[in-house]
Amino acid sequence: MPILTKHFTRKYTIIQNQDLNSKSLDSFELSMVQNDKKLLIRANSAVAAAWGFNYYLKYYTNSSVFWSGKNINLDESDLPIVRQKIQLSSKDFVRFYQNICTFSYSYVWWDWSRWQYEIDWMALNGINMVYAQTAAEYPWIKVSNGYRELGISYVLPAFAGFVPDQIRRIYPFNNFTSASDWIGLTMVDPLDPLFSRIGIAYNREVIRLFGPSGFYSADVFNEMLPKSGDLDYLAIVNQAVYDSLIAVDENAIWVMQGWVFNQDFWNRTRVEAFLSRIPIGRLIILDLFSETIPHFNDFSSYFGHSFVWNMLHNFGGANGIFGDIEKINQLPDKARKLPNSSMIGVGITMEGIDQNEMIYEFMLEKTWRQTLNQSQFSNWVLNYAARRYMTKNTPYVDQDFQSILGRIIINYSSRVFMRNVIYRTYDYQNKQLFTKRPSFNIRPEGIPNLEQFYSAWDDLVQKADDFAPSALFRYDLIDFSKEVLRYFFDSQYSRLKNAWNQSDLYKFRDLD
Repeated sequence: MPILTKHFTRKYTIIQNQDLNSKSLDSFELSMVQNDKKLLIRANSAVAAAWGFNYYLKYYTNSSVFWSGKNINLDESDLPIVRQKIQLSSKDFVRFYQNICTFSYSYVWWDWSRWQYEIDWMALNGINMVYAQTAAEYPWIKVSNGYRELGISYVLPAFAGFVPDQIRRIYPFNNFTSASDWIGLTMVDPLDPLFSRIGIAYNREVIRLFGPSGFYSADVFNEMLPKSGDLDYLAIVNQAVYDSLIAVDENAIWVMQGWVFNQDFWNRTRVEAFLSRIPIGRLIILDLFSETIPHFNDFSSYFGHSFVWNMLHNFGGANGIFGDIEKINQLPDKARKLPNSSMIGVGITMEGIDQNEMIYEFMLEKTWRQTLNQSQFSNWVLNYAARRYMTKNTPYVDQDFQSILGRIIINYSSRVFMRNVIYRTYDYQNKQLFTKRPSFNIRPEGIPNLEQFYSAWDDLVQKADDFAPSALFRYDLIDFSKEVLRYFFDSQYSRLKNAWNQSDLYKFRDLD
């Protein structure tokens, strides 16, 4: 792991210990050896070892690794001592990461060094399952090998029936359908033997290139409707996909996006039929937008099939500051405790990364954290600020940061509510006003308490001189300044629109 070896080469030992958790959940144990001069990490997997090391970095050295950069405060000559043995276990078998869209919105221009950094970040945060929605070029094979070296399960793309339209010329006597949306993509009819023939050939080639991962994604009706609501037809469609998987990997587990069930078409009866021919234990459903539109409640925990509780949070790679801390603090624990819950994991399934890192770090800790009360959460915020902003050239992070970041977080809830209202009216990408074509007919998404935003921003600016040596502080200051200016623009637009509609020159002149 390049992130680690650059900073910490000789002062830790990792011992694999499969007996740390009787339920085979990822676990680690931290202690000191050699007269407190060396850190000992016992773990039952490579990901658990990296996760344990990151726990030490975060909570003993005020260090952290983020998408936007890293802040490592580690002196090998004077290691902080773990005075009492620490042992943590995940509550979940799966910690999932990524969205199909992330590969275009965020990853598209990455080189191998950036992928190495990302893979390290995944392991450090305990992530053990990711998409591998990749092409056949050599760099993508390196990415998959990087996952394999750390024991991160990668989900390969499997055949879902979609083919080039011109294939109809080659197979004029076979049956094809056109998707109800997404430019009417051509799909081999799952009832046609050609579906199995192409599916097996495709899946075999994917495995030849990337190796058998054991996990495969195939989303047949994502954001489109089946040609029929007949229960037998829906069951046969899924069986055709599953059969083409187990024909090439008898132990295959299908990873399906629960996003498909957003459409009103999918009532309980149809969902149950759709899932009915997949054996329990051979399907994992990603409940993609659990913090806002969960489906596991609607369908009795997917009728016994395993599911992962995910925070989607971000659409279109939008870079605004938003989220809902309180929901992600409480809801995963509630989902685990539901009667007959088949929840096996948590995850983050944002469409774009490089934004709102506090929200994602908190969510990733939900695999082991209990629900926090207000005092505990305030302490978490202060610790977050310390490991993000403190360097040897900055003062200690004080209580002011609880208030500053707390005032920003308070606005997350109102902002995410507005985003979800907009989402339901299919304008969910939430483009900022000043990126839209000028018009007096735009409806602002909703402006939070600007005075609260301004005061938090002003307090952050007052810290700028002291924390200027911190690259991550500078990053956040610019990011928050952008958000404040964006809301100021929205506010001025609303006032301008009001003055225009009332033909009130005085209101227009009062704009500041």
